[in-house]
Amino acid sequence: MIASQPKVTKLLVNSIQRHRVAHAYLFEGGNGVGKREVSIRFAKSLLCEATTEPCGECHHCKRIDSRNHPSLYRIRPDGQSIKVDQIRELQKHIQVKSMEGSKRIYIIEHADKMNVQAANSLLKFLEEPKGEVVALLLTERPNKILPTI
Repeated sequence: MIASQPKVTKLLVNSIQRHRVAHAYLFEGGNGVGKREVSIRFAKSLLCEATTEPCGECHHCKRIDSRNHPSLYRIRPDGQSIKVDQIRELQKHIQVKSMEGSKRIYIIEHADKMNVQAANSLLKFLEEPKGEVVALLLTERPNKILPTI
């Protein structure tokens, strides 16, 4: 998967091979360690028509590369924070059946920048996931995320 993160890569590949993918992951680490790259690669691995390694050639991989895959939803801070309306939009998106397959992946970048209302709203998803949904929370500051998450 990703050469710069061999332990994480091995863990994620094993979870896919054993059909034991969790519904949520927290990727933490400093700026530039590869959190975003690993999350995108993991999303490709989950949606790709190949085995555990994304092929880079199927329509799923190509659509993820072009940021145009309906089963991959990304949230980034709107200004200085991730707001509750962004999480509510995510929840609406979860309720809609996926256009391509049953799996849906949500990447929340800078998850530590969720305001309290957004974090509390996200808890419902984390406590009661619907279908084949995987959330990937990325952060450089895990201590700034609500402890309940």
